[in-house]
Order: sequence, then structure tokens, then C-alpha cells
Amino acid sequence: MARIAPHYCLSKLRLLQACLFSVSSRKKHIVVQQFMVAIALAQLNGSFCDEAVACEQYGRYLLGDNGDSDSRSEGLAQLRRACAVFRRWSANRKAEMLENELNQELGDSMTTKISTEPVQLENS
Repeated sequence: MARIAPHYCLSKLRLLQACLFSVSSRKKHIVVQQFMVAIALAQLNGSFCDEAVACEQYGRYLLGDNGDSDSRSEGLAQLRRACAVFRRWSANRKAEMLENELNQELGDSMTTKISTEPVQLENS
């Protein structure tokens, strides 16, 4: 385990950097890049926990960006993805809480529940 520790912890480091950059004066594309790298590294390491948390934080960043509708749409997509990954990790209560939050964000007029189907990962 000690041999893989640096690689295993790299996604955590990138997520921390992304979160730090998201509250600093860094340009949006740098923040987005850091979140994307954190998510990719978590997937590569098979760490559902890190992937889910990174997707959730990235989604929250995009929703809080006060940007265009594309940012909002991508933010909601990342939160949905986080729900799916939390479920794969068997963190069902966390997924339910996030789904409820998503449903509130989308408004009470929504009649269908947020999809939590597992996300298919691309092999590179």
C-alpha cells in the first residue's frame, strides 16, 4: 500500500487544490481543469469516494458561479453524476440527501426523480 500511496492520494490533493482555487481569484478555466483532473485521477484509482466528492464539489462550484445557463446545466449534471457514484460506493443516504437537494434546486414542479443510473466510464 505504501508504494501506491502517492498515486492514490494525488486525486485528493488535486481536489483540495481545486477547492482552494475555487474560492480564490483564479480564473474559471484553471479551477475547472483542477476539478476535471481530480475526477479523472479518482476514476483511474477506482476511488468512488474521491470521485463522488469531486463531482459534488465541482457541481456546487458551477452552480455558485453565477454564470450562464451552460454552467448551471453542467453543475446539475455533475451533481447527478455524484449521486450515481455515491450509490456505487453504497453511500445511499448521502445520495438521497443530494437527490433531495437537486430536486429542490430544480423546483417543486418537477414530477420525475433525478436519474441515479450508474455513469459509464470511458476507457482510455
